[in-house]
Amino acid sequence: MGLCQGPCEGKVSAAEYARHVRSIKLILEGKKDDLYRHLRADMEDLARRKDFEGAGRVRDQIRAIGALYSGTGMLIIIKRRSNCKGPWPGTGAHARRMF
Repeated sequence: MGLCQGPCEGKVSAAEYARHVRSIKLILEGKKDDLYRHLRADMEDLARRKDFEGAGRVRDQIRAIGALYSGTGMLIIIKRRSNCKGPWPGTGAHARRMF
């Protein structure tokens, strides 16, 4: 899938990896307000340290999470399979949600 950040190979700092894990945990727990609060604090801290590229990445994460919670930006792939009854009886379609 190409989503591993490579913390075991030192491709990402332990602090940055911990922030990502915290964000994922908050998403899975449904704690949207806490997630936004933490990300906003991270973005402001990065901007204060003049890491504007890092702050921009966090800003983009905030926008992506907003799309996730609003239902936009969600890609639904429907793949027709003759042997798959799918989630809707009689359609022969199989749907997967991807973020």
